[in-house]
Amino acid sequence: MIFRKIEKLLFLILNLFINKKNFFKKEQEKIFTRNGLNRDLGIKIYGKLVEKNSEINSEMVSEHQYIFSALSQNKNFTFNRILEIGSYDGKNALLLSKLFPNSKIKTFDLPSNTNQFKNTYKRNSFETLNKFVKSRDELLANIRNIELIETNSINLLKEEQPFDLIWIDGAHGAPIVIIDIINALRLCNPKGLIFCDDVHVKPLQKQDANYYSNASFETLKVLESEKLIHYDLFLKRIENKYNYFPKDKKFIALIKKGEL
Repeated sequence: MIFRKIEKLLFLILNLFINKKNFFKKEQEKIFTRNGLNRDLGIKIYGKLVEKNSEINSEMVSEHQYIFSALSQNKNFTFNRILEIGSYDGKNALLLSKLFPNSKIKTFDLPSNTNQFKNTYKRNSFETLNKFVKSRDELLANIRNIELIETNSINLLKEEQPFDLIWIDGAHGAPIVIIDIINALRLCNPKGLIFCDDVHVKPLQKQDANYYSNASFETLKVLESEKLIHYDLFLKRIENKYNYFPKDKKFIALIKKGEL
């Protein structure tokens, strides 16, 4: 524990100097450009949407909001069907519906009456659970192109219709995230895109089934080694406090089908 604190302090001191030159911002902009996206445009589009739809604004700011916003202006892709694994509070599904109004969006989350749902994100009290579910359901009510499906995402094994864009943000540990990635690969159109949230690249000492795990990254490496996919990694956030210590750094994976 003491060694880890010393290690983090040394990395913090080093990166305080490095990030004076906006190192992580520049790194992220290169990743956007490499994938045919304009980060500044994405930020601008997202900002305008939030001005008109304040309910989209989230306390959990993440670069995926700018990625999807920038992607909505890329004419090389058409997203007729979108799949979201992990609805959480419904704000990301709502964002997708505003960015891609002509798309049909399916968002999967655990049934709210299950222990799995109640015991994550501090929803285990009756009052907190009801408030959370009511807020989510009211947010998505009457949004014509969103279908909320309350079931474990492993049931996507039964899904047959393909999707053009898939966002994986359910449980981040094994075995669920592994199953989600395989299902996404099976269901994604040949020219479609898959994004996976909260990818940890550096080995984690402590891992769990829901929040912190190397399972997604290890799965991506194996799939790429077999030429089944190609992937790239965006920073989840660009602020120094999220990136200075490599073992805490999170990424968003962009996955494309390989030689299937």
